[in-house]
Amino acid sequence: MKEKICIQELSPTLLQQGKSKRLAAIRDKVSGQSKESIQPQRKAAPPTALEQAQQRIDQALMEWLARYPPAKKNRFFKIRFGMDIEQLKQLPIQEIYQRLAIAEHAPEKIAKLDYNGRPVFKRFPKHNNRYEKLPHRA
Repeated sequence: MKEKICIQELSPTLLQQGKSKRLAAIRDKVSGQSKESIQPQRKAAPPTALEQAQQRIDQALMEWLARYPPAKKNRFFKIRFGMDIEQLKQLPIQEIYQRLAIAEHAPEKIAKLDYNGRPVFKRFPKHNNRYEKLPHRA
């Protein structure tokens, strides 16, 4: 006759309590009770002006993209705005607000930054009239 083997679990994990620090660390990791989770979590800081502007731009982009058919979103966006989303995000925030027709104004301290918070340098304006007379050199 065969003997029946009975396996009893001492804890939710198969690692028994012991004096080993390594086993204790593994046991805590498996059970999800690490020292970091015991400490109270700090409250999140309020969003900065740049983060608020990014959220508002993302919301406006989602509203625009929701108007287009799913398969043609990026193509129709490029036709409508003359650039894709990544190119739009390289413009100053104030210009993004104007192009997306966001009613609010961008805060002045971030108006000249791009979507990622980097300063945008103005490029030289292109001449509209190619045949404009240039100043005469003597």
